[in-house]
Amino acid sequence: GDGKEISRYIISGGVCMLGKLIRYDGRLQMKFFGGLYAIMGVVALISAILKGAAEYFDHLVVVRYAYQMAWFFCRITAVVLVLGSIIYVIFVYRRNLLKDEGYFMHTLPVPAWQLFVSKLITGTGWILLSVAVAVIGYLVGKWSVSLPFLDVLQESGVTGTKTVLLCSIALFLTIPAFLCEFYAGLSLGYTWGGKGNFTDRDILSVVALVLIYIGQQIVGVIVLLLFLIHKCGSIFKGYFLERMLAMFDEMDRVGNALQIQSYVQSVMEMAIGETVFVCVVLSVIAVWRMNKHLNME
Repeated sequence: GDGKEISRYIISGGVCMLGKLIRYDGRLQMKFFGGLYAIMGVVALISAILKGAAEYFDHLVVVRYAYQMAWFFCRITAVVLVLGSIIYVIFVYRRNLLKDEGYFMHTLPVPAWQLFVSKLITGTGWILLSVAVAVIGYLVGKWSVSLPFLDVLQESGVTGTKTVLLCSIALFLTIPAFLCEFYAGLSLGYTWGGKGNFTDRDILSVVALVLIYIGQQIVGVIVLLLFLIHKCGSIFKGYFLERMLAMFDEMDRVGNALQIQSYVQSVMEMAIGETVFVCVVLSVIAVWRMNKHLNME
Protein backbone atom coordinates (compact mmCIF):
# COMPACT_ATOMS: atom_id res chain seq x y z
CA GLY A 1 0.00 0.00 0.00
CA ASP A 2 0.92 3.66 0.34
CA GLY A 3 2.64 3.01 3.67
CA LYS A 4 5.06 0.53 2.10
CA GLU A 5 5.80 2.91 -0.76
CA ILE A 6 6.52 5.75 1.67
CA SER A 7 8.76 3.51 3.77
CA ARG A 8 10.63 2.34 0.68
CA TYR A 9 11.09 5.96 -0.41
CA ILE A 10 12.39 7.00 3.02
CA ILE A 11 14.83 4.07 3.19
CA SER A 12 16.04 4.72 -0.35
CA GLY A 13 16.53 8.41 0.41
CA GLY A 14 18.36 7.58 3.64
CA VAL A 15 20.74 5.21 1.88
CA CYS A 16 21.33 7.82 -0.85
CA MET A 17 22.19 10.50 1.71
CA LEU A 18 24.48 8.11 3.59
CA GLY A 19 26.29 7.38 0.32
CA LYS A 20 26.75 11.10 -0.31
CA LEU A 21 28.13 11.56 3.21
CA ILE A 22 30.59 8.71 2.71
CA ARG A 23 31.79 10.20 -0.59
CA TYR A 24 32.12 13.63 1.04
CA ASP A 25 34.10 12.27 4.00
CA GLY A 26 36.28 10.23 1.66
CA ARG A 27 37.16 13.24 -0.49
CA LEU A 28 37.69 15.37 2.62
CA GLN A 29 40.52 13.09 3.78
CA MET A 30 41.90 12.08 0.38
CA LYS A 31 44.50 14.87 0.15
CA PHE A 32 46.04 14.02 3.52
CA PHE A 33 46.22 10.29 2.87
CA GLY A 34 47.45 10.79 -0.67
CA GLY A 35 50.41 12.72 0.71
CA LEU A 36 51.16 9.99 3.28
CA TYR A 37 51.04 7.26 0.63
CA ALA A 38 53.32 9.24 -1.67
CA ILE A 39 55.91 9.58 1.12
CA MET A 40 55.68 5.85 1.84
CA GLY A 41 56.16 5.06 -1.83
CA VAL A 42 59.20 7.28 -2.22
CA VAL A 43 60.90 5.93 0.93
CA ALA A 44 60.17 2.31 -0.07
CA LEU A 45 61.46 2.89 -3.61
CA ILE A 46 64.69 4.45 -2.33
CA SER A 47 65.18 1.51 0.03
CA ALA A 48 64.60 -1.02 -2.78
CA ILE A 49 67.04 0.75 -5.12
CA LEU A 50 69.71 0.91 -2.42
CA LYS A 51 69.22 -2.76 -1.62
CA GLY A 52 69.81 -3.65 -5.26
CA ALA A 53 72.87 -1.42 -5.29
CA ALA A 54 74.16 -3.00 -2.07
CA GLU A 55 73.86 -6.47 -3.55
CA TYR A 56 75.53 -5.42 -6.79
CA PHE A 57 78.29 -3.37 -5.10
CA ASP A 58 78.64 -5.64 -2.08
CA HIS A 59 82.26 -4.59 -1.64
CA LEU A 60 81.30 -0.96 -0.95
CA VAL A 61 80.62 -0.41 2.73
CA VAL A 62 79.05 3.00 2.18
CA VAL A 63 76.37 1.53 -0.10
CA ARG A 64 75.50 -1.19 2.41
CA TYR A 65 75.32 1.42 5.16
CA ALA A 66 73.08 3.64 3.00
CA TYR A 67 70.70 0.72 2.44
CA GLN A 68 70.56 -0.10 6.15
CA MET A 69 69.64 3.49 6.92
CA ALA A 70 67.04 3.57 4.13
CA TRP A 71 65.55 0.24 5.29
CA PHE A 72 65.36 1.58 8.85
CA PHE A 73 63.51 4.70 7.70
CA CYS A 74 61.24 2.57 5.51
CA ARG A 75 60.09 0.55 8.53
CA ILE A 76 59.68 3.69 10.63
CA THR A 77 57.63 5.31 7.85
CA ALA A 78 55.34 2.26 7.65
CA VAL A 79 54.66 2.42 11.39
CA VAL A 80 54.14 6.20 11.34
CA LEU A 81 51.81 5.80 8.35
CA VAL A 82 49.47 3.47 10.24
CA LEU A 83 49.60 5.34 13.55
CA GLY A 84 49.26 8.70 11.81
CA SER A 85 46.23 7.46 9.89
CA ILE A 86 44.50 6.36 13.10
CA ILE A 87 45.22 9.67 14.84
CA TYR A 88 44.07 11.69 11.83
CA VAL A 89 40.79 9.76 11.48
CA ILE A 90 39.98 10.36 15.15
CA PHE A 91 40.96 14.03 14.79
CA VAL A 92 38.62 14.41 11.79
CA TYR A 93 35.69 12.99 13.79
CA ARG A 94 36.40 15.43 16.64
CA ARG A 95 36.83 18.43 14.35
CA ASN A 96 34.04 17.64 11.91
CA LEU A 97 31.27 16.62 14.30
CA LEU A 98 32.10 18.00 17.75
CA LYS A 99 33.98 21.27 17.21
CA ASP A 100 33.42 24.28 14.95
CA GLU A 101 32.54 22.32 11.80
CA GLY A 102 29.91 20.45 13.81
CA TYR A 103 27.59 23.45 13.52
CA PHE A 104 27.39 22.93 9.78
CA MET A 105 27.33 19.12 9.84
CA HIS A 106 24.47 18.95 12.34
CA THR A 107 22.33 21.34 10.29
CA LEU A 108 22.35 18.94 7.34
CA PRO A 109 19.03 17.15 6.70
CA VAL A 110 20.43 13.81 7.86
CA PRO A 111 20.11 11.98 11.20
CA ALA A 112 23.05 11.80 13.59
CA TRP A 113 23.45 8.06 13.06
CA GLN A 114 24.28 8.61 9.40
CA LEU A 115 26.95 11.16 10.31
CA PHE A 116 28.43 8.63 12.72
CA VAL A 117 28.25 5.67 10.34
CA SER A 118 29.81 7.72 7.54
CA LYS A 119 32.77 8.62 9.74
CA LEU A 120 33.09 5.01 10.92
CA ILE A 121 33.03 3.53 7.40
CA THR A 122 35.43 6.05 5.85
CA GLY A 123 37.74 5.94 8.87
CA THR A 124 37.88 2.15 8.78
CA GLY A 125 38.44 2.18 5.04
CA TRP A 126 41.28 4.68 5.16
CA ILE A 127 43.02 2.86 8.00
CA LEU A 128 42.72 -0.47 6.15
CA LEU A 129 44.13 1.15 3.03
CA SER A 130 46.96 2.65 5.09
CA VAL A 131 47.78 -0.79 6.52
CA ALA A 132 47.83 -2.23 2.99
CA VAL A 133 50.08 0.59 1.73
CA ALA A 134 52.39 0.13 4.74
CA VAL A 135 52.65 -3.63 4.07
CA ILE A 136 53.32 -3.07 0.35
CA GLY A 137 55.89 -0.41 1.21
CA TYR A 138 57.54 -2.79 3.67
CA LEU A 139 57.73 -5.53 1.03
CA VAL A 140 59.05 -3.15 -1.65
CA GLY A 141 61.63 -1.65 0.70
CA LYS A 142 62.75 -5.11 1.74
CA TRP A 143 62.43 -6.39 -1.83
CA SER A 144 60.91 -9.60 -0.50
CA VAL A 145 57.48 -11.24 -0.33
CA SER A 146 57.81 -12.70 3.18
CA LEU A 147 56.03 -11.23 6.19
CA PRO A 148 56.99 -12.14 9.77
CA PHE A 149 53.33 -12.26 10.78
CA LEU A 150 52.50 -14.90 8.18
CA ASP A 151 55.56 -16.93 9.15
CA VAL A 152 54.51 -16.95 12.80
CA LEU A 153 50.96 -17.91 11.83
CA GLN A 154 52.21 -20.83 9.73
CA GLU A 155 54.62 -22.06 12.41
CA SER A 156 51.84 -22.00 15.01
CA GLY A 157 49.84 -24.53 12.98
CA VAL A 158 46.96 -22.12 12.37
CA THR A 159 46.58 -22.89 8.68
CA GLY A 160 43.01 -24.14 8.27
CA THR A 161 40.84 -22.08 5.93
CA LYS A 162 38.12 -21.49 8.52
CA THR A 163 40.67 -20.62 11.20
CA VAL A 164 42.50 -18.12 8.98
CA LEU A 165 39.18 -16.59 7.90
CA LEU A 166 38.02 -16.17 11.51
CA CYS A 167 41.39 -14.67 12.50
CA SER A 168 41.17 -12.24 9.57
CA ILE A 169 37.64 -11.16 10.51
CA ALA A 170 38.65 -10.69 14.15
CA LEU A 171 41.65 -8.57 13.13
CA PHE A 172 39.54 -6.51 10.73
CA LEU A 173 36.92 -5.80 13.40
CA THR A 174 39.55 -4.39 15.75
CA ILE A 175 39.68 -1.27 13.55
CA PRO A 176 36.01 -0.20 13.79
CA ALA A 177 35.96 -1.32 17.44
CA PHE A 178 38.95 0.89 18.20
CA LEU A 179 37.35 3.82 16.39
CA CYS A 180 34.01 3.27 18.15
CA GLU A 181 35.81 3.42 21.48
CA PHE A 182 37.37 6.80 20.67
CA TYR A 183 34.26 8.15 18.92
CA ALA A 184 32.10 7.27 21.91
CA GLY A 185 34.65 8.73 24.35
CA LEU A 186 34.82 11.99 22.41
CA SER A 187 31.04 12.17 22.08
CA LEU A 188 30.62 11.67 25.83
CA GLY A 189 33.35 14.15 26.68
CA TYR A 190 32.01 16.86 24.38
CA THR A 191 28.40 16.41 25.50
CA TRP A 192 28.97 16.10 29.25
CA GLY A 193 26.59 18.14 31.41
CA GLY A 194 27.43 21.83 31.65
CA LYS A 195 29.55 24.03 29.44
CA GLY A 196 33.27 24.40 29.10
CA ASN A 197 36.02 25.17 26.64
CA PHE A 198 37.46 22.59 24.27
CA THR A 199 40.36 21.80 26.62
CA ASP A 200 37.95 20.87 29.40
CA ARG A 201 36.00 18.68 27.01
CA ASP A 202 39.15 16.95 25.81
CA ILE A 203 39.95 16.12 29.44
CA LEU A 204 36.42 14.79 29.92
CA SER A 205 36.86 12.72 26.77
CA VAL A 206 39.98 11.11 28.26
CA VAL A 207 38.00 10.31 31.42
CA ALA A 208 35.23 8.81 29.28
CA LEU A 209 37.78 6.72 27.36
CA VAL A 210 39.16 5.34 30.63
CA LEU A 211 35.65 4.40 31.77
CA ILE A 212 34.90 2.80 28.40
CA TYR A 213 38.14 0.82 28.58
CA ILE A 214 37.26 -0.44 32.07
CA GLY A 215 33.80 -1.41 30.84
CA GLN A 216 35.31 -3.29 27.88
CA GLN A 217 37.61 -5.22 30.20
CA ILE A 218 34.67 -6.21 32.39
CA VAL A 219 32.75 -7.40 29.34
CA GLY A 220 35.84 -9.33 28.19
CA VAL A 221 36.18 -11.08 31.54
CA ILE A 222 32.50 -12.03 31.54
CA VAL A 223 32.70 -13.38 27.98
CA LEU A 224 35.86 -15.36 28.81
CA LEU A 225 34.21 -16.83 31.89
CA LEU A 226 31.18 -17.87 29.84
CA PHE A 227 33.51 -19.44 27.28
CA LEU A 228 35.31 -21.47 29.93
CA ILE A 229 32.01 -22.56 31.43
CA HIS A 230 30.91 -23.69 27.98
CA LYS A 231 34.12 -25.68 27.50
CA CYS A 232 34.71 -26.99 31.04
CA GLY A 233 31.30 -27.09 32.67
CA SER A 234 29.72 -25.16 35.50
CA ILE A 235 31.95 -23.28 37.96
CA PHE A 236 29.67 -24.41 40.75
CA LYS A 237 30.71 -28.01 40.28
CA GLY A 238 33.87 -29.25 41.91
CA TYR A 239 37.38 -29.16 40.42
CA PHE A 240 36.64 -26.39 37.89
CA LEU A 241 40.28 -25.24 37.84
CA GLU A 242 41.48 -28.82 37.37
CA ARG A 243 39.05 -29.32 34.49
CA MET A 244 40.26 -26.13 32.84
CA LEU A 245 43.93 -27.12 33.19
CA ALA A 246 43.15 -30.58 31.84
CA MET A 247 41.65 -29.01 28.71
CA PHE A 248 44.86 -27.06 28.02
CA ASP A 249 47.07 -30.06 28.85
CA GLU A 250 45.13 -32.15 26.36
CA MET A 251 45.79 -29.62 23.61
CA ASP A 252 49.52 -29.52 24.40
CA ARG A 253 49.91 -33.20 23.64
CA VAL A 254 51.36 -34.27 20.31
CA GLY A 255 48.82 -35.14 17.65
CA ASN A 256 46.04 -32.82 18.78
CA ALA A 257 46.35 -30.28 15.96
CA LEU A 258 42.65 -30.57 15.13
CA GLN A 259 41.72 -29.87 18.73
CA ILE A 260 43.97 -26.81 18.77
CA GLN A 261 42.34 -25.60 15.55
CA SER A 262 38.91 -26.09 17.11
CA TYR A 263 39.97 -24.17 20.22
CA VAL A 264 41.39 -21.27 18.16
CA GLN A 265 38.19 -21.13 16.10
CA SER A 266 36.08 -21.00 19.25
CA VAL A 267 38.21 -18.20 20.67
CA MET A 268 37.99 -16.22 17.42
CA GLU A 269 34.21 -16.68 17.25
CA MET A 270 33.97 -15.46 20.85
CA ALA A 271 36.19 -12.46 20.07
CA ILE A 272 34.15 -11.58 16.96
CA GLY A 273 30.88 -11.75 18.89
CA GLU A 274 32.24 -9.62 21.72
CA THR A 275 33.71 -7.05 19.31
CA VAL A 276 30.45 -6.69 17.37
CA PHE A 277 28.52 -6.29 20.62
CA VAL A 278 30.91 -3.61 21.90
CA CYS A 279 30.80 -1.77 18.54
CA VAL A 280 27.00 -1.67 18.56
CA VAL A 281 26.79 -0.49 22.18
CA LEU A 282 29.41 2.24 21.72
CA SER A 283 27.82 3.38 18.46
CA VAL A 284 24.41 3.68 20.12
CA ILE A 285 25.94 5.68 22.99
CA ALA A 286 27.75 8.06 20.63
CA VAL A 287 24.69 8.68 18.44
CA TRP A 288 22.42 9.06 21.47
CA ARG A 289 24.68 11.70 22.99
CA MET A 290 24.92 13.62 19.73
CA ASN A 291 21.15 13.53 19.31
CA LYS A 292 20.22 14.72 22.79
CA HIS A 293 23.07 16.51 24.48
CA LEU A 294 25.26 18.27 21.92
CA ASN A 295 26.47 21.50 23.56
CA MET A 296 28.90 22.97 21.06
CA GLU A 297 30.09 26.52 21.53
